[in-house]
Amino acid sequence: MGGFKRDVSGRIGPPPSGGGVPSASSDTSRLLAPGAPSSAPLPGAAPAPLEDPTRYAFYNIRRYRTYFNVDTSDVLSRIMRAMLLFFRGDFIEQISPNPDLYGPFWVASTLVFVSAVTGNCASYLAWRRAHGGDAASSASVWYGDINKVGGSMGLVYGYVGVIGLLVYCVLRYLKAGVPLAHVWCTYGYALAVFIPMAVVCVVPVDVVRWVVVGVATFTSGLFILGTLRAAVIEAAGAKAVPLFLGMAALHAGLGLALKLYFFRYTIKS
Repeated sequence: MGGFKRDVSGRIGPPPSGGGVPSASSDTSRLLAPGAPSSAPLPGAAPAPLEDPTRYAFYNIRRYRTYFNVDTSDVLSRIMRAMLLFFRGDFIEQISPNPDLYGPFWVASTLVFVSAVTGNCASYLAWRRAHGGDAASSASVWYGDINKVGGSMGLVYGYVGVIGLLVYCVLRYLKAGVPLAHVWCTYGYALAVFIPMAVVCVVPVDVVRWVVVGVATFTSGLFILGTLRAAVIEAAGAKAVPLFLGMAALHAGLGLALKLYFFRYTIKS
């Protein structure tokens, strides 16, 4: 055919420079999707084995990459389970294949800023009602409290980090076999219900605030106790009761601190 040859691969055209037969790698590259690296596995090939994070030292950030290996749907699903299905008590089973710290971190961080902002909004509404027509005068000026951000950070991060670590140490002493990541994951997602609670507490009605804080504290506390109940009872036996009472008291203290620090404003006549 006038200088064109059919090679073993079925290709018709002029022979490649050098006169050789095209290599198998050049034919294999035609099977890859556009833009895929030449080292990408072929369709149907076995996936590469997962990397063992424990091979890294505890101070190496790569050791903790698995705890951030979640997407938005995973985080939203766990938030909804903590807020709406708090009574199920199967959260440990749901997260055991892949416990994460990404969701708990952002839940806690969101609560920090939402509680600080809504606490200042509640303060402003109380000041506005107290001064009435004098609100626009230069003699009465409202100032926001930026210190609420720092107070909220200490309260929220301290509760999840320190109290969660304390609970883990007790569980480890009792040989309950609950990893620290599972405890932090449970405590972090338990705070999700306090975010809408803080928004509702802007309403300048103290009875409404107490009811909303009470409901949020009760449901999130029930979520924590229900999640850890089976492991604690199996390991502690009769000692589980004082441990549950201590955990419930600490959680009630969190709800009380949120109410009194951010949403306690009296209206002066």
